[in-house]
Parts: sequence; structure tokens; C-alpha cells
Amino acid sequence: MFNVDVMANMIQGAIGEYMATTVITKKVDLETYSSELVDIIGKAAKGMTE
Repeated sequence: MFNVDVMANMIQGAIGEYMATTVITKKVDLETYSSELVDIIGKAAKGMTE
């Protein structure tokens, strides 16, 4: 199992890093980045509970 607070902090940190890094912001918009990030984390979390 995983700690929800740690997972949420990781997602927030990744979004903050996106905003600070111009290389990725030129390729992917924030909405797409956030959606993909949550999807990746969700799949990882689901795999941990199976």
C-alpha cells in the first residue's frame, strides 16, 4: 500500500517542476502533462494493490 499524502505531494512536485522547466513546456501543455502524470501514477498505484 502507499501513503496518499506522499503520492499527492509527488504529483504536486512534478507539476511544479513542469512550470519551472521550459524544455517540456514547449512540447506539452500543462493540462495534458497533468492528465498524463495522474494516469501514470494511477496505473502504478493500481499495480501495487493487485
